[in-house]
Amino acid sequence: MNVAKDFKLFDQSDRMLGGVNVLLIYPPVRLTQQPLYPPFGLLSIASVLEKAGAKVEILDLNIRRLTFSELKVELAGRTFDVMGTGGMATVYYYMKLLAEYFKKEYPQVPIIAGGTACSGSPAVVAERTKFDVTVLGEGEPVIIDVIHALLNKSSLSEVPGIIYKDKSGNLIRTAERPRMANLEELPFPAYHLVDMDKYIANSNIYKIKKNKVSEARITALNLDRTKANRPIMIFSKRGCPFGCNFCYRNFGRKVVGMSVQHTLDHMAFLEKKYNTINFIFGDEIFNVDRNWVMEFCEAIISEKRNYILNVGNGLRANLVDQEMMLKMKEAGFCSVAVGIESFYEPTLKDMLKGQSTEVIAQAVKVIKSSGFHLSSAQFLFGYPSDGPESMAINVRMCKELGLKNAGFSIPCPYPGTLLYEKALKEGYLHDEEGWLMELADKDISDRIINMSGKPDKELKKLIWEAEDEIKLFFIRKDFPILGSALTILQKIGRKMNVSSFDVLKGIKDNGKNLLLHGRLPGRMLKSGSANHIHIRDEALDLLKNWESGTDLVNHRIN
Repeated sequence: MNVAKDFKLFDQSDRMLGGVNVLLIYPPVRLTQQPLYPPFGLLSIASVLEKAGAKVEILDLNIRRLTFSELKVELAGRTFDVMGTGGMATVYYYMKLLAEYFKKEYPQVPIIAGGTACSGSPAVVAERTKFDVTVLGEGEPVIIDVIHALLNKSSLSEVPGIIYKDKSGNLIRTAERPRMANLEELPFPAYHLVDMDKYIANSNIYKIKKNKVSEARITALNLDRTKANRPIMIFSKRGCPFGCNFCYRNFGRKVVGMSVQHTLDHMAFLEKKYNTINFIFGDEIFNVDRNWVMEFCEAIISEKRNYILNVGNGLRANLVDQEMMLKMKEAGFCSVAVGIESFYEPTLKDMLKGQSTEVIAQAVKVIKSSGFHLSSAQFLFGYPSDGPESMAINVRMCKELGLKNAGFSIPCPYPGTLLYEKALKEGYLHDEEGWLMELADKDISDRIINMSGKPDKELKKLIWEAEDEIKLFFIRKDFPILGSALTILQKIGRKMNVSSFDVLKGIKDNGKNLLLHGRLPGRMLKSGSANHIHIRDEALDLLKNWESGTDLVNHRIN
C-alpha cells in the first residue's frame, strides 16, 4: 500500500475521495463557559479531506450546544458515508456516546476517532469504545488512507499510527508513524465549515479583555477598532521540547514549525476573509525558536502590518530576553503570557520545570519593563513540596512583581502526562476509563487528585487565602477605601463559600456586555459563564443506560 507521507497522495486519482460524504462532529466542551475557540484539529483534517475531493460537513456541537435528542434529529436529515470525531480527554465520554449511537443507528457507517483523548489513552479508546479506527498523533497524513480503506473494505494494516478492528473484531495496532516534517503541505484550515463569526465574537466579549497596551496601539496608529476587536487564534508550530510532568505534549517533544512567510500568508488570508487585525498565537511555546521570532517581527515591521498580536499559551521564561521582547513590542505584540507555575525551587524540581525561580522572576521583570500586558499568572500548587512555606513565597513574589491576577490550581494528572504515570504507580488511580469519565467536561481545578500528602481542605484553604491576599493587596494599594470594604466583604463571603470577587466581576463584565453587545451568558453572576451542563449529564445518563449488559472489556490490542 502506498501510504501518504508528504501528501503526494493528492496526485493519485485512485486514492482520492470524490463523491464521499464525510461528517465530522466536534463534541461540546467546557459547558459552563461560552465556546471560545473553533476545533482546530478537525478544521485541519477537513481541509485535507476537501483537497482530496470529499464533501465535508462539521457538526459543531460546541457552538450549537444541542441536547442529544436534538442531535438525533439533526443526524436524521443528513447523508454521510463516514463519521469522525475527536478532542481532549475531557470529551472522551461524549466521543464514546457518539460511537455507541452510531453503531446502533448507523451500523453501516465507519466511525473514526482522533485527538489527544486517543493519543493520551489509546488502549482505552480502542478497547472500550465502538470506533472502527483510532488515530494516534497527527491525523492529516493518514485520514485519506483510512477512509479509502474503510469504504473499499481493504486492509488497514499498512497505515501507520492507528488502531483498528479486523474482520474478527480483534484490535490491531499498526507501526509507529513519524511526525510530519513539513506542515506547509497542509492546506489552510477549513474555517468556512464552522461559525467563525460567533467564535470571534465570543472571544472578544468573554475572553480577550481590553488592556492598556492594545488600547494605546489602536489609538496611536488609528487602527480600525472593528477589526481590532475580532481576535482569531493561529498556530505557527507544533510540539514542545521540554518535560514538565503536568503537561501533555499534543505533538511530542519535536518542534516542527512553519516558515515566517507561510505564517504571514495565513494571517493575510484571515485578515481578508474575517475582517481582523487581531491574532493570538496558540503555539505550545511561541519563543522556542528565537531566530524565527526575530525574523517574524522584522517582517511584520518592514511590511507595515499594523496588527494587534498576542501570545496565548505562553512564553518559556528561560528563553525570554530584553532584545527579543522589545522587538516583539515594536511588531505589535501587546499581551503575552509566561509559564510560571511556582516560585518555590523544590516545587519547580518536583514538576520537572527545568528552570529556576530567579529565571522566571527575571522573565516577568523583562516582560513588564518592555511594556507588555501580562495576561495571566498561573500557578500549580499541590506537589509534595508545597505547603504554607511555598505559598508564602509565591504570594511574596506576586506582590513584588505586580502579578495582580495570580491564580492557583491543584495539578491534575491528565492521561499521557508523567504526572498521570506517577498517579498510577503510587496508587492514586486504578481505572483509566473511570478516570476519563470523572474528567467529563471538567477543567484542571474541577477534579482534584491530591498527591501532595496534605489534606484537601488544607490545600484549598491555602489557595483561596493566597488569591484573596494578592488581589486585596493591590486593590488596597490603588484604592484604599474600596480595598478595606472588599476585605470585609470577602471575609464574610468566604464564610458562606462565596467569593465577592466572582460576584462583583460577573455583575461588572456582564452588565457591560449587555450594554455594549446586547447579550448575556447563562448565569449573570459569573463572568463569561454559560449553563449547559445538562448536556453532559444527559450524555452520561445515556451511556449508563446503553452500556448495561454490554461487554466492552474483553477486547485487547494484539
